[in-house]
Amino acid sequence: MNFELIKQINEYVTESLLEAEEQEILSCIDSPDYPSSQDISEASQLIQSAIQESKRRRLAERQAAFAAHQASHADSSEGSRRRTASEMVADIAKALQNRDNVPQGLLLAFREQQNNATDEDVARIWRDLVALGLIEPDDTDSDR
Repeated sequence: MNFELIKQINEYVTESLLEAEEQEILSCIDSPDYPSSQDISEASQLIQSAIQESKRRRLAERQAAFAAHQASHADSSEGSRRRTASEMVADIAKALQNRDNVPQGLLLAFREQQNNATDEDVARIWRDLVALGLIEPDDTDSDR
């Protein structure tokens, strides 16, 4: 027997099980050539363990990605502490001049905020533009 024949037989068996009535399937449990209740319970536990392990692994991956994301934002806030408000305003103006990369409405929102902007507002806007990828904090450090 080749692998393709076994695969096709497996598909037929699976299809017939999916079409069978629930009572018919349940009546086969513990019958000769069918799984026992214990086999089904063990398989269920194995499947549940595999699902839990997969969830743990995905959670760990996402936590690591989030930690990296937070670290990159910590770098940008550290960069904003090293730059003066006027340097950040220059970075913001330079970023907003490139209209192709600026999301629609962002320029208008900035214009509305700039009249009463404090140094903290400028730093927040600068960090937001870093987070959007419109300002590279590493590039601004090399300007000094």
